[in-house]
Amino acid sequence: MENAKLTVLMPAKNVEKYIELAIFSTLNQTYKNFELWVLENGSTDKTAQIVKNIKDPRLKIFELGSVGIKGAIEYGIKHSKSDWLARMDADDIIPQNRFEIQMRFLDKNPNIAFVGTSYSFLTPFGHVFKRNTDMKTRLVTKNNLAAFKRYYADPSVVFNRNKAAE
Repeated sequence: MENAKLTVLMPAKNVEKYIELAIFSTLNQTYKNFELWVLENGSTDKTAQIVKNIKDPRLKIFELGSVGIKGAIEYGIKHSKSDWLARMDADDIIPQNRFEIQMRFLDKNPNIAFVGTSYSFLTPFGHVFKRNTDMKTRLVTKNNLAAFKRYYADPSVVFNRNKAAE
């Protein structure tokens, strides 16, 4: 499973200032078996053009119109052929080994449906100014998901579409 195909879903709207860095931080992962789907949903800036100018066979752009973030993610989940999906935001950057660590963890824990991470807030110069230190290893169940007691950041999740539906 450490080589399982992963589809990274990145909804994007009006993020021309951030999207290039978000894409390159994703494409530069140590885990290589993935596609990055930019789910462009109604930008009025140059977001789509910036994405189209990046040449990498793993990068695909879907211009969906004004479907919103929820509609964009639903599109990605519905149309991806991968069992494994990851979330990423178009204004975030990630460590180079994020997917490698998450997929290794999921490989060693086959009963787990998804894994998420903590996060930090950065200054415009890339310095950490606030860490979310609330994050600890916790079991997330359907009950605490329903009660919105999540302990992870949505754009940090890797999940198995089949196990998550169980």
